[in-house]
Amino acid sequence: MTLNTLKTLSYLKSNLNNMRLAHTLLFLLLSVSLKGQTPPKFEHFKIDVDAPRISFFDAIEHVEIIRFEETDHSLLPKIEWYFETPLGIAVPIAEINKPNSLPLFDPKGNYLGVIEKEGPGPEEYKNITDAWFHEGVIELYSSFSRNLQRYTPQGQYIETKRFKEKVFGKSMTPYQNGYLFHQRNSAQLGKESFYHELAFMDKNLGVKKWAAPRSKINPNPFNLGWNFSSLGEEIFYRKPLRDTVYQIIGQKLYPRFKFDFGDKWVWNEPNSTENLNKGIKLMLDTEKVIEVLSTISEQYIFLTYIHYEDRIGKFSKGYINRKSSEFFRFDLRKKDKSNFELEFLKRDGERLAASLAAYDFEEFIENLDEDQWTVRGGFKLREILYSENPVLLKIKFKESLR
Repeated sequence: MTLNTLKTLSYLKSNLNNMRLAHTLLFLLLSVSLKGQTPPKFEHFKIDVDAPRISFFDAIEHVEIIRFEETDHSLLPKIEWYFETPLGIAVPIAEINKPNSLPLFDPKGNYLGVIEKEGPGPEEYKNITDAWFHEGVIELYSSFSRNLQRYTPQGQYIETKRFKEKVFGKSMTPYQNGYLFHQRNSAQLGKESFYHELAFMDKNLGVKKWAAPRSKINPNPFNLGWNFSSLGEEIFYRKPLRDTVYQIIGQKLYPRFKFDFGDKWVWNEPNSTENLNKGIKLMLDTEKVIEVLSTISEQYIFLTYIHYEDRIGKFSKGYINRKSSEFFRFDLRKKDKSNFELEFLKRDGERLAASLAAYDFEEFIENLDEDQWTVRGGFKLREILYSENPVLLKIKFKESLR
């Protein structure tokens, strides 16, 4: 065998090995790609709004109470959401027709400072629509200003980023080196944004892809609660006035949870989305469920579903055992038969974070034994009882919760 023949065989063998390596890499890439496209498990739950009530307090093992110091700059009308920073807790004040600000507290609830920059100026915002802590800074989204402002954890202004396209929405969240953005109905915006509910944005607020096309636009402009939530690495998207929560994988949406209220769901009515007047009349007169909000954990899904009784809005609550798919309705009635003003906010580790109105706190705590609650920081109850600020509750439920 000649030297040239040996060189040729060596060359062919080397190429063959390279081809095998290339095929192996291609197979692995295809496997990862296919795995990423596999739809997640779809969970369908039947919700009986007339199910027997179970005591909310009988289900509680322990509650950690966080009081927020009351000052001229930290008087909280209500807690709709909060987020944690390295210095403690931020609680946005984002009510319509009232000054919007972002009070900052330490982990015990002591007041640290506030972001108060409402106005039309270059370093100001016209409203606070959403806010969070991400990559070492506080980010504040203003729908009226159509920009995103960034602040240090101490509340010092850093910069303002402006949207590259015409968008208007309520919810926004960091996602894959960029952002997820929920687009509201608005005839004033561009055609493409008008017919999509979701935008995937880059870090400079340019739209990379529109998603969730609207086949039929619901003329009812209601959007209670927040559109994005997470559980570990899973990202969920709640479409307004829908009974289904979607999981986002890559840049695709997959149906993940359906909360089936049967004939108690108002939007099943044939003409419910024909026009605004018909939608409002149905909501007020039929006493059917108009919206469902969910807080998702590994074992349970805590629900708040909104309906009207005698034209008065009701926020009923319950939970789903994901293992059995059973729904249980909470009894949250006070002595006067009205409900505690308790808002489910989000999952916090093994606990459910909720806010409670100041005027309900005394009666709420009377339903718990002394070993069932603690106050973070060891503050005395009278400091909470005499405050106008709502409290944050971190609720741990019993292992025997059905």
